[in-house]
Amino acid sequence: MEAQYQTDGKVLTVSLKGRLDSFSWEGLLNGLFAQLEKKPEKVVFDLAELEYMCSAGLRIFLLVDRKLRESGGKITICRPQGSVRETLEINQFTVLFPVLDFLEK
Repeated sequence: MEAQYQTDGKVLTVSLKGRLDSFSWEGLLNGLFAQLEKKPEKVVFDLAELEYMCSAGLRIFLLVDRKLRESGGKITICRPQGSVRETLEINQFTVLFPVLDFLEK
């Protein structure tokens, strides 16, 4: 799995590509927590190129959200496709977080 980080003001966009699974989630979480040290107000997850996500990926959203809420921040999930969207819907993450069909900036 690949993760690209882009900061624009107080918005951190995290673009994920490949498979977010039990082998890759911990590395992603470490990278995200390092980025959160910069104190973004919002984290936008761009999932357009994420092919697969297991429950460990869902846990990442919860952990990042908890960390951001400490400082009043929030997350948005953008452009999930196929089975990734289904995973979000089945687990009610579309109720917990904004899930958009376009890339929010």
